[in-house]
Amino acid sequence: MKILTSIAVLLMMVGLRAESQQLNQPWFVVDHGGGKGGGGFFSVDASIGQPVVQSGSGGDFTLQGGFIPGLGQLSETALTVDVSVGSGWDMISVPLTVSDSSKTTLFPSAVSNAFAYEGSYVIKSTLAHGIGYWLRFSRPQTLLMTGYLRSRDTLNVSEGWNLIGSISLSVSTTQITSDPPGIVTSQFFGWAGTYQISQMIDPGKAYWVKVSQSGKLILSISVNESNVAGIKITPISELPPAPPEVISNHLQLPIEYGLSEAYPNPFNPSSTIKYQLPTDSKVSLKVYNLLGQVVQTFVNDIEPAGFKSVEWNASAFASGIYFYKLDAVSISDPSKSFVNVKKIVLMK
Repeated sequence: MKILTSIAVLLMMVGLRAESQQLNQPWFVVDHGGGKGGGGFFSVDASIGQPVVQSGSGGDFTLQGGFIPGLGQLSETALTVDVSVGSGWDMISVPLTVSDSSKTTLFPSAVSNAFAYEGSYVIKSTLAHGIGYWLRFSRPQTLLMTGYLRSRDTLNVSEGWNLIGSISLSVSTTQITSDPPGIVTSQFFGWAGTYQISQMIDPGKAYWVKVSQSGKLILSISVNESNVAGIKITPISELPPAPPEVISNHLQLPIEYGLSEAYPNPFNPSSTIKYQLPTDSKVSLKVYNLLGQVVQTFVNDIEPAGFKSVEWNASAFASGIYFYKLDAVSISDPSKSFVNVKKIVLMK
């Protein structure tokens, strides 16, 4: 790793860790508190106002917290970003360069599709840098994302509301620049169960901003971004669009659990089974024969709240009477549960 002797920028490494970077020369590390060490594997936990200074190198290292100047070519080092999310909807982005940007790889614990905003909500299976997404989670958790440093991103925005992403380090909204220069924007809105005005663009999170014209917003850790004029933030009273469950589906959530009669019934060879979940739930939906044996499993997983349906194609089954059973337990309140069984007849 190349060590910078002249430090022009302080990188604010909040929640960012450098993973297992192999170094080739002797090293030492000091902080303003007088600490010093050397040799082998080491971990640096820098405190705010006590910048860590590296000189030379050797062994593996991790970096956590604080202002870390002169890190050199962190873009060649594997990094991990920690992102905390709550139960329900959250606004998420991809702050690192990753090898696989599919939603299922980056956010396997999400219990919804990923929704981007393009004038209306659009489902995306592959996530892009610089774009924000709505995702739903069944419980509060910390997401870990590993990839490579993105110290700068240029975000395409359209006149009106835009859901934007982040880079690998926190950026003040007053540090954001634009092309053309001086684009007028609203405040930036983050999400914590409700919309909240944010002064920072933090790694892994997403933010709403309303812009006066189409152009580009530039996020960069550089203090002086190529002499480009900053945006002009003008407060507004309007709130951003509501989360996807209302806007994209035009449906309110059901107020109670339910299991509908299959249709058609009797059937040959396919029938549709509908059910509803008022809250994110652990769901089991299975078909049984007259002996009580499971012959078909539709769902055995956590599902987000909403109106659901499955289709049973029973072309491989014999004519007869079957039963389908829904068993659901609320994730947020396990005391809320639902069990119901209904009969379905296959006639060939």
